[in-house]
Amino acid sequence: MAEKKAMENKKRLLALCLLSVPSLLLAETADEGSCGEGVFWQFSTDSVLTIGGDGAMDDYNARIEVPWYAKHTKDIRKIVVEKGVTHIGSYAFADCPATTVELSEGIESIGNYAFRYCHNIRRIELPASLEEIGKFAFDQTDLDTVYIKNGAPPQIGANAFVNSKGINTDIAGTTTDVNDPGFPFIAVPCTAVDTYKEAWPAYTEGIVCATQNSLPEAVRAETDRHDTRLYDLHGRLIGQEVELGERLQALPKGIYIAGRKKHIVNK
Repeated sequence: MAEKKAMENKKRLLALCLLSVPSLLLAETADEGSCGEGVFWQFSTDSVLTIGGDGAMDDYNARIEVPWYAKHTKDIRKIVVEKGVTHIGSYAFADCPATTVELSEGIESIGNYAFRYCHNIRRIELPASLEEIGKFAFDQTDLDTVYIKNGAPPQIGANAFVNSKGINTDIAGTTTDVNDPGFPFIAVPCTAVDTYKEAWPAYTEGIVCATQNSLPEAVRAETDRHDTRLYDLHGRLIGQEVELGERLQALPKGIYIAGRKKHIVNK
């Protein structure tokens, strides 16, 4: 029985390799293995983690249980989930330094904490097939913009898109911690903006209209310009949704924190 199971696994791994021939021509496979019934992972020499096969990835109870975590996670620069995979497992890519994520159509759900602590991801596109996003799935990712192609809001877990923007500022021997939980812009099909706002009340202010094929330039400009919170060095909130330059000019002399940066006003 065990021998038969091993043979089936070898056949699946071979099938994955055959499906990935174009990418393998550019980079060699450094390591590979199974991460679900009929689903396999492959880490290449150019630091790309590819998930392929047919079906759902396994869910994990902690990031250390993920099969590539200990050996490869810190080296991953790109994540590719190929067509055929229907579920991204809980904790699958947690603490990964990747800057690019490509998710194919056919993914129906993203597990809890799947992309938690992925601090280098700024923008991500979620496929139209997505029906569920787990709790804390994109917690502490510092995402600027999430583009969701589905016209119907997926079911969403608690704090799925909370970004932790903690700041430690040490001035004159005094350390002040400023914790500024924020949210990315969530760009959705224009006809679905109101539907998303009703379904996702926690993210109402960040839900915006996007074109069908790409994030609009207006959203990118707003992401670069917009500053949601301004603090003094004691952690007291001074203003919200302000134009930073204009706001700073009106403040008395001092040091302020906004956009994860220190701003000095000299008058």
